[in-house]
Amino acid sequence: MKYNHRIKTYHVQNRFVILCVGLVLGLLSAFLGIGGGPLNVAVLVFIFSMSTKAASVNSIFIIFFSQLSSLILVATSTGFAPYDLSMAWFMIPGGILGGIIGTNLVSKISNRWVERIFNGTLLMIILITLYNIVIQLI
Repeated sequence: MKYNHRIKTYHVQNRFVILCVGLVLGLLSAFLGIGGGPLNVAVLVFIFSMSTKAASVNSIFIIFFSQLSSLILVATSTGFAPYDLSMAWFMIPGGILGGIIGTNLVSKISNRWVERIFNGTLLMIILITLYNIVIQLI
């Protein structure tokens, strides 16, 4: 994302292509969970010429509906009994509060700062992944 101004982006408006991109990103979001967010942002910036801010918001929508469908599938098939939901009583309010704070912050900062935060988050994800790989090899 640091050099995204050097990359040729597209402004796709074909509804079928948009549907296909949404389908693929939804599938990946269901498979990767929240880990699909950085991929979503990169694809949305590249294919639809969105700003990082706009791509982040759209990525959240994609992940939300993808995970909502997963929740509905679990609720209607196995149910939630096999899962330890004791942390959910704290995580749900924390997620809602974090979303409210994040929304207020992102509206006050520039797109450049959003890109910096995004890049920092990607770097942390890479470092955590590398750490996990090294731990698994040892």
